[in-house]
Amino acid sequence: MLRFVVLALFVAAASAVDLPSFGIGGRIVGGRNASIEEFPWQISLRRKTADKNPFKHSCGGSILNERIVLCAAHCVVNRDPKQYVIVAGSSHKSGGDGVLVRVAKFVWHEAYDSKTKDNDVSLILLETPLPLNKHSIVPMTLATENPAAGDVVTITGWGALKFFGSSPEILQAVNVPIVSNSECAQKYSPSPILESMICAGSSVGGKDACQGDSGGPLVISNVQYGIVSWGNGCAKATHPGVYSSVAILRQWIDANIEKLMLE
Repeated sequence: MLRFVVLALFVAAASAVDLPSFGIGGRIVGGRNASIEEFPWQISLRRKTADKNPFKHSCGGSILNERIVLCAAHCVVNRDPKQYVIVAGSSHKSGGDGVLVRVAKFVWHEAYDSKTKDNDVSLILLETPLPLNKHSIVPMTLATENPAAGDVVTITGWGALKFFGSSPEILQAVNVPIVSNSECAQKYSPSPILESMICAGSSVGGKDACQGDSGGPLVISNVQYGIVSWGNGCAKATHPGVYSSVAILRQWIDANIEKLMLE
């Protein structure tokens, strides 16, 4: 979540946004340790580094099929896919467990706006297919309509535990309620909350996505309704997290999945 210092979950090195952002690669705030078996669609997008660990977590994402991952545009825009891999089937942010697959191509919404974060959605084409199974590597189901205000949703990721804080090794999960776009717009004024966005957050604060969670899924059960996009800081009672709406962006997602599967 970009967050206004923006949670932007941009991925620090992955993509600095013009909005205040979540930070650049964050972690769930106020959540709990989770296992990949609970959220088997979750992946870690990692970029190449010069460190002993050759790849570093930058964003989250969700599995759509054996070759395609759903993510946020701000995580991948103008990035070199040869510098990235995804890791599926692991509860850990680093290490050698899970399945590592190299990225073949990034595709982001042609109308993505880095200033407003409108249309903050992307697809990641993998070089080789993921070994889908019933336990730790499972495709996500995409929503066809937005959740209602008050619906409780779950956010997962390896983002910061607090704004610009340290991030966990183990996958985190947290539950927060949906906030109506009209209420969210009042809180963020004059920054716009657009049709391509939905909001979620606790009225007392303390629970949210943060730097490093960008691109990850916002779900109810096994249906994805949002993509971690941006926000003002992390876990503020005054500012909910802002997510890309899967339902509103579904037509673009489906059309581009079809194109990518022909490659």
